Amino acid sequence: MAVIEPMAAAVANSFLLLAQNDNISISNMKLQKLVYFAYSKYLSETETPLFNEQFEKWPFGPVLPSLYQRVKGFGKSPIIGFIENENGEYNMIDLEINSKISFAVLEVWEQYKNYSAKDLSDKTHEPDTAWSKVNDGERLNLMDIKNEYRYERAS
Repeated sequence: MAVIEPMAAAVANSFLLLAQNDNISISNMKLQKLVYFAYSKYLSETETPLFNEQFEKWPFGPVLPSLYQRVKGFGKSPIIGFIENENGEYNMIDLEINSKISFAVLEVWEQYKNYSAKDLSDKTHEPDTAWSKVNDGERLNLMDIKNEYRYERAS
């Protein structure tokens, strides 16, 4: 079982909970993009990465390899349940607490919840995105990720 950073798992689980509450299905690809956009938003606003694992350039957009390994068994199907740690427990962001993390998750959810995985993937492939500036398999540059969110807000 792939080890995933607790904060990355908590962000992913928060999107999975929001999806359950809104009766919206989330595939691996859609979850990857939502986590990426929340990471970008948080980085842009705080100058601090949301977690230490870095996104890599994969064919369909930025991917957290550990998150991919944890949910790849669902394929293109909706993810059911939550991402557990090695103790069989799972963490989430407390979305009721007013924090920059909860704000990033909630804003990204409201903005993108009705987008398809393909639409979100296409968004990450636009010119001048962090994804477009590296070669396949390489890690995305933090400055480019940070600037990407600013670019997104301006458009």
